[in-house]
Amino acid sequence: MVVCSSCHQQASTSKLASDVLPPGIKACQTCHHSGEEAARSNCSECHQYHDWNKEEYVEPKLTATVHIP
Repeated sequence: MVVCSSCHQQASTSKLASDVLPPGIKACQTCHHSGEEAARSNCSECHQYHDWNKEEYVEPKLTATVHIP
């Protein structure tokens, strides 16, 4: 919804994809906070956003039943 440089000012001069360039929590909280007109603010938005190597499989605990009339 926004260009990278709106949060990561150094994105336009970065040469490596490994440059995370974190903007700082205050900058993130301008959009990511609780409320109707806010971007998502769950834990993974910050703690695992770019690092998919830490992604873990979660075993589903719910089952679905389909009823065909």
